[in-house]
Amino acid sequence: MENTGIGSIPAGLGWHPYFFISENMRNCTLQMPELERIEIDDRMIPTGNREKISTFTNPVPLANVRLDNCFFIDNQQKPFVAVLDAPSGKLTYTQETGPDKFNYAQIFTPDHKRSIALEPMTCNINAFNNGEGLKILQPGEQFGGQCSIRFAKNFR
Repeated sequence: MENTGIGSIPAGLGWHPYFFISENMRNCTLQMPELERIEIDDRMIPTGNREKISTFTNPVPLANVRLDNCFFIDNQQKPFVAVLDAPSGKLTYTQETGPDKFNYAQIFTPDHKRSIALEPMTCNINAFNNGEGLKILQPGEQFGGQCSIRFAKNFR
């Protein structure tokens, strides 16, 4: 992202890639490191509280998992890696962390259980109000980060 204007602007990066690697995500597992789940109120606005979640440090079947949460990635010394394992293969998702990088992730499992969204974000939800991760870009200033996916097909 680059500010091509003449004044400073508030900025945050994020997008919503959905991954479809199985006809039924109930057959898949998800593994990722300990994260801090952003607590939200009934209007889905962050309360300012966070809760450490280690549920997914070992592979967890997605059969009964419902996620629509933003997570703060506390360990910014190494990339965030999530592994989605399905009968068809293994998807490894990685996002860069560190100063002005993707230190938040939104993870969403739709009710239809046919995909999962692993969403890299440089700032918290509602960042224009809470300022968490929000970057102020000066004219001509740039920032960004990298994400990658790798899929290894199972040949069974």
